[in-house]
Amino acid sequence: MAFCSNSVVCAALLLVASTFLAGYTITFSTNGKGRCAPGVDGGDFPRQKKNVTLVVENKLKQPPFTIQINLNTYSHYLIDMMEDAADLNDTFRFTVTYFNRKLGYYVNTINGVCGNNLLNNFFWCIKNSSLIAIECDVSHYIPANHETVLFNLTTPSICF
Repeated sequence: MAFCSNSVVCAALLLVASTFLAGYTITFSTNGKGRCAPGVDGGDFPRQKKNVTLVVENKLKQPPFTIQINLNTYSHYLIDMMEDAADLNDTFRFTVTYFNRKLGYYVNTINGVCGNNLLNNFFWCIKNSSLIAIECDVSHYIPANHETVLFNLTTPSICF
């Protein structure tokens, strides 16, 4: 399945995504929750297992769905955990667009539901266990042990 079949629509989607991500900053959290970190190849992380739960909610588009996937993983970055979840659960599928190392991956669809619809202004909002939108993309976010990460189809005004 192609991300965009119309080059004008595709260019507009990438413009919106890059504009949305233009304010991207790398931050580090000290609240014991997940954190944003520079994306690196492998990194110098200790090999420790984490228990992380991914919850996906779509209440806006038909058919609505909620998926919960509990992971016991050695993965560190959220994008890797999403891949782990897709390997474990056939009902969880996603597509992403890669921009570059600084901007990382942008989640386009989950289970075929497009999260960057220009007409309806939907996108996949990603929140941590405290229900606060994460400040970076899925390739830079490192969920904490026992964290729940929520992917919620919403509008920007509701997410932030």
